[in-house]
Amino acid sequence: MKTGEIETLTEDLGLFDYRVMLEDGFEELGSIVTEVGTKLEIEVTPEITKSVEKLNSGKFNTKQQRNIIRDLAKHLQDYGTFIKPKNEKYKVLLKDVETSLENMLSGNFEIENEEAEDELQNFLDVLSGVEKSAFEGWQGFASLIDTMESLPKIEKNFNRAKTFMATELKTFVDNIDQTISIIARAGRLGKSLIGKSHNKTN
Repeated sequence: MKTGEIETLTEDLGLFDYRVMLEDGFEELGSIVTEVGTKLEIEVTPEITKSVEKLNSGKFNTKQQRNIIRDLAKHLQDYGTFIKPKNEKYKVLLKDVETSLENMLSGNFEIENEEAEDELQNFLDVLSGVEKSAFEGWQGFASLIDTMESLPKIEKNFNRAKTFMATELKTFVDNIDQTISIIARAGRLGKSLIGKSHNKTN
């Protein structure tokens, strides 16, 4: 397919096309955040807790303690490896979401009546809820990054694994941060559209 054909196809898209693209995008983004959060909660955090308890028990000699740390390093490495492709997919989805919001709220589609205005307001309320959830997720992951980065260098494999995991988590947090910015901008565009609609009717 040539570039001109792609542009024509994009121009042919209507309000419902963008809404479906947006809803699908948000659904998939939500799934990614849930998957990353669930894996952390179910697999990684319990391993960290278990390892810390063992290290603090005083039952293991230095070599055994190093083995405990190395075992934990594998879990951190695996988690970082799990997040990496999720980050790449997230970025692609976020582009679609941004394109949809820009086209829906940039004034290409006018608010024709009160019903359409109410629908837009409801949509903005939903966006506000998504923004709040995204921020809560952001806080949790950002806190984990701080914890990882504050840990001292205790063993070679562990040091590499925690750095790798923290790097991937930082990218993930940046992605969520961009999501929040895009939603906030969409909220402003939506309010501006409603404001213009009121000015026309008054």
